[in-house]
Parts: sequence; C-alpha cells; structure tokens
Amino acid sequence: MSAGLFSMFLFSILVLLVVYFFFIRDSSYSVTVKSAPPGSDIFVDDGSWGLTRPDGSIELTPLKSGRRVIKIVHPTYECETREVDLKDGVNPAPLIARCKAMAVKPGETCESFSPGEFDKAERCYNKALDDLPDPFTDEALVRALNILIINFDSGKYDVPPQRLAALQKGATFIKKLQDREPNTVLEVGGHTDSVGNDSSNQALSDNRAKAVKDVLARYGVNPAGLQTRGYGETQPKFDNNTEQGKFLNRRIQYSIVKR
Repeated sequence: MSAGLFSMFLFSILVLLVVYFFFIRDSSYSVTVKSAPPGSDIFVDDGSWGLTRPDGSIELTPLKSGRRVIKIVHPTYECETREVDLKDGVNPAPLIARCKAMAVKPGETCESFSPGEFDKAERCYNKALDDLPDPFTDEALVRALNILIINFDSGKYDVPPQRLAALQKGATFIKKLQDREPNTVLEVGGHTDSVGNDSSNQALSDNRAKAVKDVLARYGVNPAGLQTRGYGETQPKFDNNTEQGKFLNRRIQYSIVKR
C-alpha cells in the first residue's frame, strides 16, 4: 500500500470515529421501561413516545445523551417520574416503573356510574378486588369483576389499551380462583345497547366477549375455565331510552356457569 493510500485509509478511520463519538453515539441510546401499567402513555422530556405493550414494557430509542425525564401516564394509576443519565455510550439497565393504582376519591360513590365514568368505575373495581378476603368466594369475585366498564369504541370490539391494566389485575384473581377451584367455569358475557340492528349487535357482543377472554388468557388465565357468549341487546339491565341506560347496558358481565 502506498503512503498516499495509507494516509487516506487512516483519515477515513478518523472521520468514522469522529462521526460516531460526536454524532451517532449521542443519539443512539436505548432505555427499556418495564412493569408499567399496560396501555400507559410514555413521555420523554414531555414528548410522547407511545403506549406501553400489553406486558407493560416499551423500548425508548433512539435517545440522545444527557439527563432524560421519563413520565408514565395512565388514567387510573399514579407513577413516579423517573430520570436517567445517558452517557459514555452505555445503555442503562431496564427502568422498572413505580406505579400504584389510584384510590377511590373522597366522596366518590361506587354505587352508580354516569356515562363516561370509565376511570371511576375502574378505581371502584380495583378497590373491590383489593378488598376481597382470602380466600374469596366465586360470587364475591364475580361481583367485583362486574364493576369494570370497558369503553369499547362504537361498533368495535378491540379492548381499549387503557383497560388492559384492569383486566391484568382481574386475571390475577381469576387465576387464584382457578388454582383453588379448578372445576369452576366463568362466562364472559357481551352485551350491547339497543342502537343498531339485532344481528349486528349480536355479532358485536359475541366478539367483545371473545376479545376480553383472549386478553385474560394472555395474562395467564386458563382459557378452559372461561366461556364466552354474546347476548346482543336481549338482556338490558337499564332503560335503553336514556343515555345513562345505554351506557350501562354496553357491558361485559361475568357469571358462574359451572362449579
């Protein structure tokens, strides 16, 4: 190799090192967040980075060097704001979220819910589950599970990400019941209001029930202990002539079908 070519080679290596240390390295950090409530919004320095996965994790990349403020936002959980110092080209250890379910607010009643009070219903649901004795009965568990209101989008059956944390928690209690009483079978029933025609409501309620069962199974519930059924608009619990009644009739309802 001639002296000129060798010099060009060394110069190229030098350029690559400069680019790496001053440009690439400072913008290629990765932070993994774990154990956050599923469906949480993640913000880095107040910029949105998306939702956590169903297992409560998210990978934040690429991040620039320096101190970064990470916020975990969920409608029914309070999470500590965390800071990470990114430097020396080394990714930090996974960041374990520190979150706790919000308590029922002072003066808040869990006896009734108005249209749109999904988060209030979830706070009451969390409290009811936490207040279950040990051991609890299957009837007591079903009463607690039926407090949750899942705010499906109109005409859709995908479980909203913000409700995944509630179903994850419910799954832990259903698993306890299955471990203690393996022959028990719970029905996950889907119900709609009276808007739309009978056939579409029947299919919608059936698909919503199946979607909830799938989520519970993903969180470890034995699917053999769950069965689904769509009831459409055939079993209203409230008056479908009012918005309040329609809101409450759009529901997932658990029941015991076998012991």
